[in-house]
Amino acid sequence: MTTPFELDGIRGEVAGQGRPIVLLHGLGSSRRTWDLLMPYLASEFAIVRLDLPGHGASRERRGTDDLDSLRSQVIDIIDYLKLDTPIVVGHSWGASVAIELAARSPDHVAKLVLVDGGYMDFRHVPDMTWERLRRDLAPPRIDLDTNDFTAGLQQDLGSHWRSEFAEIFKAHMRETDGRISPRLPYDDHLAYLQGMWEHDLCTLYPQISSPTLAVVASAPGPGSIDWGALRLRALADMQRLMPDVRIVRMCDTLHDVPMDRPAELAQFMLDFIG
Repeated sequence: MTTPFELDGIRGEVAGQGRPIVLLHGLGSSRRTWDLLMPYLASEFAIVRLDLPGHGASRERRGTDDLDSLRSQVIDIIDYLKLDTPIVVGHSWGASVAIELAARSPDHVAKLVLVDGGYMDFRHVPDMTWERLRRDLAPPRIDLDTNDFTAGLQQDLGSHWRSEFAEIFKAHMRETDGRISPRLPYDDHLAYLQGMWEHDLCTLYPQISSPTLAVVASAPGPGSIDWGALRLRALADMQRLMPDVRIVRMCDTLHDVPMDRPAELAQFMLDFIG
């Protein structure tokens, strides 16, 4: 059984029964990111997944660029649903929101799971500036026929492609009269990106007391950033600064781990949560 909810323009749903677990998606994505993971968790947890502002079915961004504002909105959802200290899982940008939550609101997080995210502290990249980051990570201006959009995804993902991906990726986007365009407006995407640029994530690591699992993918990222070096530095900082962190690596996987390897990710999570 799935129960929808809405609070202050943020929409989501609760499915299953058991310990509460909150799933936070990445930038430009939606709660549908977790579709293929859900069957592996539904018998164990009350799963809460929401669309962050500007994403999926939720309202527009309304100036909530920084991670602290997003943290406050997630706490409002946790309190509204009366969740008893949930496990919080974040993918990519959602992992940065989850770190903010665990560091500044520890009473709202029992355990923390970071899925190929939480290491995007871009100011530690040599010679990085906001102008360069904006140029490297600006989202593509997509306006495609639905069939062309799907064919392009299939080509880009190659052997990782699964037919289920088509509907998930389309749910991240806006579909109008047979054409696909981003649901999150271009300027809003950049505003969220700048919010990450202005935030020093590694300063939050020592403040996290909850047990943490970091699942790290091998996929390269966009632009000229050395993503491998960025991950290695952040993971070294996590191991040095966080008292209770477990790191697992997944080779030959997409950045979208919950879609590409849902069964393995679920097993890592279940083993960690206990």
